[in-house]
Amino acid sequence: MGITEEIFWNIINDIHNKANGDMAIKCDLMKAYMLSLSKTNKDDFRDMFNSVIGALYITDHENTMSLLWRTVGGSDDGYSDFCASLVSRGKNEYSLALKDPVLFAKNNKLPWQILFYEGFQYAVDLD
Repeated sequence: MGITEEIFWNIINDIHNKANGDMAIKCDLMKAYMLSLSKTNKDDFRDMFNSVIGALYITDHENTMSLLWRTVGGSDDGYSDFCASLVSRGKNEYSLALKDPVLFAKNNKLPWQILFYEGFQYAVDLD
C-alpha cells in the first residue's frame, strides 16, 4: 500500500505524543519505526518527509521563516534542523507554521532547545 500523507502524519503525531516533548525519545521512537519498515515503505516515508520539509523551502515560506529563524540567531544549517523538528511536532503545528509563520512564531512557547534540536532528520534517514 505504501505510505500516504495521511499515514505519514498519523505516524508522526503518534511518535510526537508518545515522546511527551522529549526529542531524544522521539528520535529513538522514529529510529525503531524506520527499522521496522520494509525498504519500499522506508523509501516512501523518506520521500514524504522530504516533501513536507521541502514545502518549508518554497520561496514565500522560506523567506518569512528564514527571517524569523535568523532573528533568533539561527544559521542556515540550523534552519534545516528547525524544519525537521517542526515536522516532528506533528501536522497541526507544521500546518500552522506553513500557513502563517509569523503567527506560529508569535504563539510558540517551545524551549529553543526543541526548535534547534539536531537529530530527527537523521532518525528518518536510518537504514
